[in-house]
Amino acid sequence: MNERKRIEAALLLEGLDDMLHLGWMERTTRVVTGRDRQDSEVLNLTLEAIYHLLKVGYAGVGNTVRDERGMLSVAYWDSSPDAVIAEIRNRLEATEDPANREFIAWLELTDKGREEAERLDGEGCDPFKLSDAG
Repeated sequence: MNERKRIEAALLLEGLDDMLHLGWMERTTRVVTGRDRQDSEVLNLTLEAIYHLLKVGYAGVGNTVRDERGMLSVAYWDSSPDAVIAEIRNRLEATEDPANREFIAWLELTDKGREEAERLDGEGCDPFKLSDAG
């Protein structure tokens, strides 16, 4: 399993439990790929994984919203994967407070993504332990 696939698998597996904010996804990428990566490289690897998850229909990305019962969910940005990644980059550039940058985009698994994550989980997939040769 190559590096991008390990990142995607990790995001899918973590997405089984909850929606993921950008900061969480970047931390996941750092753990999967090694802690010695530059922040810009971690961001680019994270965005590549998000792009692919969007492209294959495993996830949606957007803002959090509350429903009438007060439950949080993700209101997907209705855009192509390219447009979503561009929107994330634009929001990052416009965010002045570093503490807020983690929360500019949220990822939530689609039903298709949840099925894939459950398949990976059922197979005992652990992207945090696999090497590129695996």
